[in-house]
Amino acid sequence: MKRILSVLVPLILSGCGGVPVTNVGPNTYMASGGSVYGNTRAASEACGKQGKQVRVMNVRDAYWGGEVVFTCMSPSDPNYNKPLQFENSPNVIIQDNRKK
Repeated sequence: MKRILSVLVPLILSGCGGVPVTNVGPNTYMASGGSVYGNTRAASEACGKQGKQVRVMNVRDAYWGGEVVFTCMSPSDPNYNKPLQFENSPNVIIQDNRKK
């Protein structure tokens, strides 16, 4: 039992490491495949390498992992402090076709 735990615990705790960051548009990136925390951390590290701050545009969390869409901005950018409009979109749309 101890042997199984000694293998499983590091694997579970390493879920936030090694998250790939993909360029999906002009100065727009996506970190996916890990937990939301791990993806956000990867986003922060990617922007830090550019000498900028991360600005999260969208977050999707799911049982199998999540994704964070973000942009890297300089704090002196005039759009940096503008509030974002987040809209929750449903994962499933249920349509009732029964006759009333």
